[in-house]
Amino acid sequence: MCVPPRESENTSSDLLDLIRCTVAARHLDGVTRASVSPRLQKLTENLFLNRQLGSEPNAESIEALLVLSLWSPLTNAGYSVKRDGRALASTAVSSAISLGLSEASLLRAQAPLSSDLVDLTNKTRLWLMTSTTESMICVGTGRTPISRTTEADLKFIDPTSVKSDTSAREVRLGFISKMLDLVEQGCKIRLRSPSNFEAFYIETQQLMRTIRCLNSFIKPLPVIARYEPFFFSMCVLQFHGWNLVLLHHFLRELRTVMDGYNSQSWMVTLYRGTPIPLIYGHEAIDSAQQVLTIFLSQNDTALLAAAPDHVFCLVTFSATWIIISNFSMHQLNGVNLGWANDKLISLVAEKLSHVASSPEHFPALCAHFIMRLVHAWETRNTRRPAASAAREEEKDNDEYPVRMMPQMSAERTTVEDTPSEAQSSFSAPNGVQDDLQYQPQQQQPIQPQMQFPSPDDPNQSMLSGLGAGHEWLEASDMLMDATFWTTFMENLNSQAPGFESIPS
Repeated sequence: MCVPPRESENTSSDLLDLIRCTVAARHLDGVTRASVSPRLQKLTENLFLNRQLGSEPNAESIEALLVLSLWSPLTNAGYSVKRDGRALASTAVSSAISLGLSEASLLRAQAPLSSDLVDLTNKTRLWLMTSTTESMICVGTGRTPISRTTEADLKFIDPTSVKSDTSAREVRLGFISKMLDLVEQGCKIRLRSPSNFEAFYIETQQLMRTIRCLNSFIKPLPVIARYEPFFFSMCVLQFHGWNLVLLHHFLRELRTVMDGYNSQSWMVTLYRGTPIPLIYGHEAIDSAQQVLTIFLSQNDTALLAAAPDHVFCLVTFSATWIIISNFSMHQLNGVNLGWANDKLISLVAEKLSHVASSPEHFPALCAHFIMRLVHAWETRNTRRPAASAAREEEKDNDEYPVRMMPQMSAERTTVEDTPSEAQSSFSAPNGVQDDLQYQPQQQQPIQPQMQFPSPDDPNQSMLSGLGAGHEWLEASDMLMDATFWTTFMENLNSQAPGFESIPS
């Protein structure tokens, strides 16, 4: 959370002690946890969620809400109402606004020599932490954060050096806030129609250049920082995970609008001879690989086990992206990303299982989900639809032509849409730029069938919560569907150069 170290008894409180103990109880042994956690959770609900929220907010209650929003309970025993992390984060933001924390940075800038400078700096830090936490929880889910940060909120941070635990946490907070702001900007970019493609490509490229620039500042920190290197590694991991979310959004925009235009596949959309979907797809695979390799390189399993739930969501999404990429490449030309990536996925699932505190802990559920997809990939050649098999029998022994990814609806879907409601054709307006070129349509591929548990399987609810229900049988379409990603993430100093020097 990038909270400054507590250096005196005055910075602690009984409320925060209770909240932190409630979260930390997940790491107790199973027998003790079964006895302690329900009572702690009931105490948290009675003393805080039911009472404190009805009273005047303060800094401690805001921080407590942020803790509860990031770490979900292993079970809801002790809670009469199921916890909603995004609702808790939104409540923290509302409380922060009512306390005037969102204006603290402006007051600080107007009176840099004020006797209240320390207090205003603390308020600015808490506002930045609150807004950033809300963005962490909302990114990729289709939910729009109600808070916004400004360049003024970052003025108290010196990103040029890490001299202590406090400065280390401030630097991470600044970089995370900057990255999330860029991702939120990117997720608002829409491809309205084929005629808008060139403007869409230029806008997304400008944003990606800014993100690459930011990455050049973040990437060395886990190696050079003397303070809290593990948490800098987690910062870089999240950076690549959010970059993958953004690239996924760009690819989905391309597929939604361009597929079917002039009866062509979206995969052959070119800009001045460059296949844009393939370029963004390659960058997405690279980001996914970075997430997984950083995760596997961490040796402190106790710290990994204490990570907030959204980190495991990003790890699982990255693993899923590589698996689905394997399916897509297999359909394109019969190749895949290779055995090294298969091994990478297996090791990630194994490590997720190892760091899990219990079978109900989120990394354990993520590990199980990944292994179900791995099983579908490993058995892809043994599960073919009867119709596809019949078509194969009619063909000679000649090689198939180059395969293209299966078409998806060109009509933008919403969370309420189902795949069957989408239309398969798109009538585009005239005026497409000359630079937007297409190649001849290729034969559509045989699509692998995913095998999921029966409705009576106890794992079915978890899989459905992650978006892997029976309604998505075609693996290559899953991650390009808004519903899949939404449900997946739901259950898943003024003189020094500052962050404001990085373009937004």
